Amino acid sequence: MEKTLYFHVESLHIGEPQTSKSITMFPISVDWPYTKDYLILDEALDKGLLEIREIDKEGSVPELVAITKSDIPVLLFAGQELIGAKQNRMLNTTVLLPSRSKTVIDVSCVEQGRWSYTDKRFSSGGMVMQSLRESVVMESADALRREGRPKANQG
Repeated sequence: MEKTLYFHVESLHIGEPQTSKSITMFPISVDWPYTKDYLILDEALDKGLLEIREIDKEGSVPELVAITKSDIPVLLFAGQELIGAKQNRMLNTTVLLPSRSKTVIDVSCVEQGRWSYTDKRFSSGGMVMQSLRESVVMESADALRREGRPKANQG
């Protein structure tokens, strides 16, 4: 443990300080290459390693199914918008999808009025506006504590 920590500390480089008003920050960099053991939504969709679609033909506003085809997990962030299928949605919570899996994910409606297919699959729409994201994430966190599932009010 001590050798591992020593190795990491020895690899750190402290850069020139950056000052703004009453705060000074020092950039820190490392020598070793960074690798991550997961994909994010856009990467997985672009590579064809993730498919997100309605849970069945009829669809369900608060649920979608994510099919992961990659050998590594896929990380989805709360507040990301999914565009397509019967209605645009946003992710209620951050979730790490297991590799090669089929997972039901909790979402919220962000498009009032439409309930018809534009496409069978969803694409990424970036992050929804902060006020909506905060509201849904807080409500979902409360539901997770109460009910064990990050559901949000769809009304």
